[in-house]
Amino acid sequence: GENPKLNIKTLLRYAVARYNQSQRDMAYRFYVADCLRIITQNTAHEGDTYIDVKFSDIINEKKEDSRTGDEIVSEFMEALGIGVI
Repeated sequence: GENPKLNIKTLLRYAVARYNQSQRDMAYRFYVADCLRIITQNTAHEGDTYIDVKFSDIINEKKEDSRTGDEIVSEFMEALGIGVI
């Protein structure tokens, strides 16, 4: 069959709908993961292991910046095209 031509308005509506669905899906994943984490903590016996890391911490892992203050300033100045006098 033929593919109907899609206009920009239709494509944008579709993109927004997919984005909204992905946000709902991710919210559900966060909810289920946190529920499972809390359940394992509440039912663990003395000495048992359990999930102690939040799903959000795993997904949004922030890498530690090991640069010194001088290195950060130097990179910033370089990005702006400003030379140090």
